[in-house]
Amino acid sequence: MSKLLIVDDEAGYREVLKRLFEAEGYVVETAHDGKSALAKIKKNRINLVISDVRMPDIDGVELLRLTREIDVDICVVLMTAFGTIETARSAFALGADDFIQKPFNNEELKIIVKRAIEKQRIVFENRALRAGQRDIGSLASIIGQSEKMTELFRMIEAVAREQSTILITGESGTGKELVARSVHEMSDRSDKPFIPINCGALTETLLESELFGYMKGAFTGAEQTRAGVFEAANGGTIFLDEIGDLPLDVQPKFLRFLEQGEILPVGETRPIRVDVRVVAATNADLEQRVAENTFREDLFYRLSVIRIHVPPLRERREE
Repeated sequence: MSKLLIVDDEAGYREVLKRLFEAEGYVVETAHDGKSALAKIKKNRINLVISDVRMPDIDGVELLRLTREIDVDICVVLMTAFGTIETARSAFALGADDFIQKPFNNEELKIIVKRAIEKQRIVFENRALRAGQRDIGSLASIIGQSEKMTELFRMIEAVAREQSTILITGESGTGKELVARSVHEMSDRSDKPFIPINCGALTETLLESELFGYMKGAFTGAEQTRAGVFEAANGGTIFLDEIGDLPLDVQPKFLRFLEQGEILPVGETRPIRVDVRVVAATNADLEQRVAENTFREDLFYRLSVIRIHVPPLRERREE
């Protein structure tokens, strides 16, 4: 059942439109100005906004722009008694679904709303179809039909669209990177970079500069500023393989990112905010390394918010 939000500083219009669309089967909310409308948009799942253009404080065109920032999928229909071609053009340029001038014909407005809601429904259905096709392709690279692998597939599907850090455990050769790639491809970050880094393949100095980047002159040979993989993967996913080999001196900087979403390039004094999901993997017993004081306990718990174990082939002999 679609939910509408009527926004108008005139109580009469709000009441007439509320009754009109409730009779059509819609759930209807009302707001007397742009500020209260934004509060309701943030709090509720709104499908379509019908807003007057001429309002105090936040006008309809500005409300349209702010609504798009909150949720690009909300349909917006603007109405005004002072309609001009210029106002209509600016509204459509910002993505308004339609524009109607007061006084309007009720039947015409109902058709406009019905058309916008139907268009929204088609967009949602197409998006779900594409996501389903993407999900099938994302898991196709992982071979297995056993009960344990079926459970692994379910786990990947369950956590892919979460934002939490994932720790993948399993022996070498079990396909931990394939699992990480599937998580990324099935997530809302799939159109952003997926960058794998092997923590055991680089020296401590190289690993730190590779992860966080460095400033020009930070060390011998740093002839120009270079962004690290955290900046390169902004909006996407970083896969840190063999996380158990992360040097102790680098661990606090990595922990800072997990706690605050900030990185500090080598030679830089001001932190940089980045939006990156971390998927880590290890074939080592990290709890044992914590006991041996070679891996920070707080970092271990930050990493293992979600755990995925990849079983070796010998535990699924039917395959």
